[in-house]
Amino acid sequence: MVLAVVLVAGIVTWALSSGDDSSGTSATPNLKSARSEPLWTWKPKVLSDNYQEDIGIVGGTSEYAIAASKIDSGATVLSVLNAADGTTERTVTLSDKSLTITGCQPLGDDDSATVVCWASESGDPQPYVVDLGRGTVAKADAQGSDYAVTGNDYVLVDSDAVYSGSAKGKNFSLTGVTVRSSYPPVNGSPVINLTEGTATTLRGIATGETIVGFTENSTDQTWQPFRNGFVVRKPADNSSDPAQFTFYDSTGNITADLSGEWTLPTIPTGGVIPPSVPAVPILVNDDDRRIAAFDPSSGKKLWEENYQSASADSVQGIGETIVLRSSANEFEWFNVSDGSGGPIYVPPKSGQAGVPLGGDGTSFAMLSVPANGGAGSQELLVYGQGGSSPKWQLRVPSTDKTPGAPVIAGGKVYAGGALDFGDRRIL
Repeated sequence: MVLAVVLVAGIVTWALSSGDDSSGTSATPNLKSARSEPLWTWKPKVLSDNYQEDIGIVGGTSEYAIAASKIDSGATVLSVLNAADGTTERTVTLSDKSLTITGCQPLGDDDSATVVCWASESGDPQPYVVDLGRGTVAKADAQGSDYAVTGNDYVLVDSDAVYSGSAKGKNFSLTGVTVRSSYPPVNGSPVINLTEGTATTLRGIATGETIVGFTENSTDQTWQPFRNGFVVRKPADNSSDPAQFTFYDSTGNITADLSGEWTLPTIPTGGVIPPSVPAVPILVNDDDRRIAAFDPSSGKKLWEENYQSASADSVQGIGETIVLRSSANEFEWFNVSDGSGGPIYVPPKSGQAGVPLGGDGTSFAMLSVPANGGAGSQELLVYGQGGSSPKWQLRVPSTDKTPGAPVIAGGKVYAGGALDFGDRRIL
């Protein structure tokens, strides 16, 4: 579609009182009260006098937000915005072709100036490693439908192949392997579950080396990644005995063992915001509705709580918070350190669903979005400890019936607007 005008209207960015320092790099928001005015307005730089389509914010780091545009030459251009005030510091041509961008994630910690952007001309995305400071772009010769980032490394999975890379280039690639559908790549996991023939293994995403090999009857064995490691559950030979759990660090060294009537919850897949692993191992007991966190170095229990939902559908980690999902509208949050937190209920209204965003230790923020990408509003809901109803909420201003997808980038959240991706910073 060819537009007759240049789409460079000012993009308003909303934020909470975020507790940022002067550099705007704090990743711990203050959720006590809402702002009533925009934090900053993005004024996209004019890149073409004939045609320019501004897609929106597609990712970022603690210092930068990354916005994407397409111009009449066919090029796809990234605008590197100062996350503190929204000004454009530089532009980087991602490709001289028109690309569909799925998102951009930091390689390293949130302070890194290097990101991997997932983009494609058509079909599955490919990795583009971008140095935001130097303005350089390196495209990897791989594509796939599922991907994740852990530290300096990323992994990309195709139907029968896996590719791993970093800012330095390719780590490894394998063909003739598949990923178990119940264990797709997830952000923060140091390993990936691969099946080759009848063998099922956990391999390090930085090296491709086998760390743990499962038995032939591996369907009864489950595993869960966490920050800097993973845990494997093996059922007892006698059904009346408790299951056995083994904790590993990221290189495959065994750090602890324990037994008990626990199961390993899954990590959610899909969704508008890609999930991340918990900071520590999390086990649940569905019969007693118990959830517990464990020290991976010793196997000792850090805390144990009863969850109030009917079931524990999945568990993920957002910073130092554990989020348990029971349904599209029912969640609970727990602090990693002591298990404090509370239930969350996102009113379904006429088809709304909840998206976990992050917390400050005493409160937790959710985004209410139209389910299944439908038309409707976005609303920020902030929950305190102990209560399932929001203690305050803020409707995210929108200029279109179908809001853009929320984006978590560098400890900040962008949402709302008429663009394909978030265009207002709300957290």
